[in-house]
Amino acid sequence: MTTSDSSPPLRRRRQRCCEKLIYVARHAQALHNVKEQEAVSQAKRWTQSQQLLEQARKSVLDDPSLRDAPLSPPGHHQIQRQQSLLTLLNEQDGQSYPRPEIVLVSPLRRALETATELFHLVPQQQQPSDDGSTTTTTTT
Repeated sequence: MTTSDSSPPLRRRRQRCCEKLIYVARHAQALHNVKEQEAVSQAKRWTQSQQLLEQARKSVLDDPSLRDAPLSPPGHHQIQRQQSLLTLLNEQDGQSYPRPEIVLVSPLRRALETATELFHLVPQQQQPSDDGSTTTTTTT
């Protein structure tokens, strides 16, 4: 891109009136991730076969209590670190990045918890989706 403006590209883009800033985030570590890691570590004591290690990892996912697993304590810590990084980015750039106007998130508990904590959302209502899942509407 050739331009006579010497400001960083992100700053130029944020000054345009009709553009939106999109935040993309993956869910933080959930309890099932911890259990998968533990199963693989235990399996490594008796095998190095990648196939058997993968079977050990997948066996954890058969546990019904982990189907919609909550975030793990390290997962909550990951979110706090991301919030700190967003704050640092604002301080270094000298401008404030806007809060999200809308947040689209999976109905899985780990994704809802991540979005709620990361963007300081307040759940308002749950709506059934066409596929039978539930959609949670939130505000910032």
